[in-house]
Amino acid sequence: MEASQIPAPPAAAPQRGRTALMLAAVTCTALGLASLIAVLVGAWLQGSAWPGFVYAAFILLPLAFLLMVALVLGAVITRRRS
Repeated sequence: MEASQIPAPPAAAPQRGRTALMLAAVTCTALGLASLIAVLVGAWLQGSAWPGFVYAAFILLPLAFLLMVALVLGAVITRRRS
């Protein structure tokens, strides 16, 4: 086959999974930071925050970090393939 007859690779289609993962990471980050701010404001006012805020901050922020790491790794793998 000649070089002029080799078909071009298809354009990269937007991936719904990556978009959903990004949306989940942003949502977890926003909720986790809001919970952390609620805990810090409660401590600054010398009060106690609802324990749900503490648990949400403990769970959502690391989860958001892991989701963002997964997005970066996915982008690296996609870039290496192209």
